[in-house]
Amino acid sequence: LITSCYAWFFHHLEKQGFKTHVLIKEGSTEYLHPVTKNFSAICVAPTGTMYEEFQDHFERKGKGRLKLEAYIENEKGKACVFKGTFVAVKSKKSELG
Repeated sequence: LITSCYAWFFHHLEKQGFKTHVLIKEGSTEYLHPVTKNFSAICVAPTGTMYEEFQDHFERKGKGRLKLEAYIENEKGKACVFKGTFVAVKSKKSELG
């Protein structure tokens, strides 16, 4: 679950041309029922102005926080839910190669 959020965030930033480090500030997982067969891990994209507010702060300050949620779904529905805060920090020019 953490990886699906991390991958969504990192990929979204990279697609916009940002070179960043992504860190996990905090997170929690709620386990609803066991996962014993095939499943999907799904990151829920931020809605409304959440991403725009993050992007504005990131462009002005070089870092920003974004709350993301992901869940595991199987034949019984949602099996676990992850909620976390991720931090993006612009890479220094020397690290860009």
